[in-house]
Amino acid sequence: MKLKICETGSLLLDHHLIHPFVRVHIVDMETYKYLAKRDVRTPGVANLESAAFMDHGKNYTRSFADYFLPFSTQMYDLRIKGMNLA
Repeated sequence: MKLKICETGSLLLDHHLIHPFVRVHIVDMETYKYLAKRDVRTPGVANLESAAFMDHGKNYTRSFADYFLPFSTQMYDLRIKGMNLA
């Protein structure tokens, strides 16, 4: 999957906001859960996908993710153009 942001509207000027990015979550609109993959072992976004889960006893387990993991665009450096438009 590939996502390309062509432009944005005017961003609020904030000296802490220098490298904005977009995080995308792929959700099934009927169940409001992450969209499930057909094959758990086939990567959807990254080559090596795994998910860590924590149970009630705060024990971690790692396994293959059975859903499409959220992903982010590359950060954009607002200082390049000297403007608040990405």
